[in-house]
Amino acid sequence: MKSFFLIGCLFLTSLVVCQKNTHILPSPVVCIEQTEKLYFESTISVDFSKISPNLIEQFKFLGSVFHKLTFKNDTNSLIKFSKLKNVIQDSYTITINKDIRISYSSDQSCFYALQSLMQMIEKEGEDYFVNKTFVSDFPKYQWRGLHLDVSRHFFSIEEVKKFIDVMAIYKFNTFHWHLTDDQGWRVEIKKYPKLTEVGAWRDSTVENHYTSSPRSYKKERYGGFYTQEQIKEIVKYAGEKYITVVPEIEMPGHSRAALSAYPEFSCNGTQQEVPGLWGIFDDILCAKEESIL
Repeated sequence: MKSFFLIGCLFLTSLVVCQKNTHILPSPVVCIEQTEKLYFESTISVDFSKISPNLIEQFKFLGSVFHKLTFKNDTNSLIKFSKLKNVIQDSYTITINKDIRISYSSDQSCFYALQSLMQMIEKEGEDYFVNKTFVSDFPKYQWRGLHLDVSRHFFSIEEVKKFIDVMAIYKFNTFHWHLTDDQGWRVEIKKYPKLTEVGAWRDSTVENHYTSSPRSYKKERYGGFYTQEQIKEIVKYAGEKYITVVPEIEMPGHSRAALSAYPEFSCNGTQQEVPGLWGIFDDILCAKEESIL
């Protein structure tokens, strides 16, 4: 009995709880790390028989690490997948020993497992490795969102995609896209072309805090908008990373940009410019027959 106890103690000393040591973010529910390492060859094989084609594309992130990836239906591959049943939604496990075994409950959880694996890869000289580790994880919150305000500060399609890439790495699943506000209307509406012809542009932008006195402005035309095709492109791009896009369209308040394009929808019909100042404005879409219809 004493011998078994000593063997058990020796085994436990080779393990560490890896939340403090691993690079996985957010920290997984369970993470146990051994002191041993699994080194990668320059060419590795992946058993893709149990994952969807979209997930195969996610292995492109390994391109900078490995010279060549081979995909084959072979149980002797280095990276293997299996489907979990009757488990917590979007849960997954990663078991790294002589090989890497990923078990997942959904395509989305498999995607999250790949993000964790990517974060675990380390470099030692010219060699790449992962610590032999067991990870078990599932999301604490169903809604894991990030907000991007493109009204006050416009971002290009390429920049929005980079934002989504970072969201995917950290397993966010909801992109809150703030497309309109007083300071700019950013989405093409073909029935109302002035929203982007006029409402998407301002002639100046405040350079300091809006409560500062005196205020200073950068006198420069500023703005931009997304076409309907670009919006669809972003929705598709986010969907491939299991991220839902939630657009924010402001009304009846926070509508100065829209009212600068269509002043007849305001309560007084006064023509105003798109403001270059932050803060809250009294102008709203007026609840009258011609503006509602």
